[in-house]
Amino acid sequence: MERVNSADGRDRGETTRGDRRAAVMAVVVVFTGALAIVILSLVLPDRPHRNVSADAPPTTGYGTPSRTEVNPPGPPRTSSASPALNEFIGDCRNGVDAWKAAQVDYPKTVALEKGVPGIYVAAIDVRDVPLPPAQVIPGRDPQSAAIAVQCLLSARLVGDGSMTVDPPEWVAREFNPAGILNWSWSVTAGAPGSRSLRLELQPAIVTGKAGLIAIPGGASQQTLTYVTVADVSAPPAPPAEPRGFWQGVADSWKVISAVGAGAAAAVLGAVVWLRKLGVEVHGLRKAWQPPKPAADEDPPGEGDAGRSEEEGVTRSLGERE
Repeated sequence: MERVNSADGRDRGETTRGDRRAAVMAVVVVFTGALAIVILSLVLPDRPHRNVSADAPPTTGYGTPSRTEVNPPGPPRTSSASPALNEFIGDCRNGVDAWKAAQVDYPKTVALEKGVPGIYVAAIDVRDVPLPPAQVIPGRDPQSAAIAVQCLLSARLVGDGSMTVDPPEWVAREFNPAGILNWSWSVTAGAPGSRSLRLELQPAIVTGKAGLIAIPGGASQQTLTYVTVADVSAPPAPPAEPRGFWQGVADSWKVISAVGAGAAAAVLGAVVWLRKLGVEVHGLRKAWQPPKPAADEDPPGEGDAGRSEEEGVTRSLGERE
């Protein structure tokens, strides 16, 4: 009976040790998996998401999107043609080089990005009551100046050595009954910084006070110049190309090796600690259990009964003799 109990105890002990080993292995596997996920999330780069539309137009010098085509704005609506404007248009059709008071509209500043084409627009308004420049040309700060012009007017835009203007030559236009002319140029800056653009008009003269026209000698060939400040910014840094999984692993192999070595040391330390903990728990459980009798010892009471029977038999034999 005692041997059966001892075998059952050994089976239970082996079962307990097996369960303990399984629990330790489960803890090690979970810990290692979590550590590997943390390492990969810290080392491998995130894939950048780019949302670039193929149809997105380039930026312009006026802060608004525009196509690369140069489309000058159409003339604004007029309520009715004034007699002075009709007379000036009639003289132009009849070949009379008459002078007419006008207003030049041009931007004070433009914002450009290096290497990106921007649009520059200027206009001449010969109506008796010109519109505000903001209603005629685009831009963040358009301004105007009073001048006098003839029927046929030429204009060109000149940039410094770091800027390219298209078209670069003089562009001639003749006034129509709408009473307004406009020009547009494509401007590309080759270097960042503060640059200058010069709008040149020919023939044109500056008007005097009260709108009177002062015509000096040879005024028909006079050229007027208006300067615009171009604020050119550097292009943004190109986005980093996404790296593949294995490329990221190869680039970060030293970091992964160092972290992996540390993780292996941590896992080994955890295994040793759990093993020591299991031994200590087993020792405590053994200390709390009562001692078991040896297998070759007689159960309590059986030895005394046997000795009593032997003494009785010996005493009986002695009496008979």
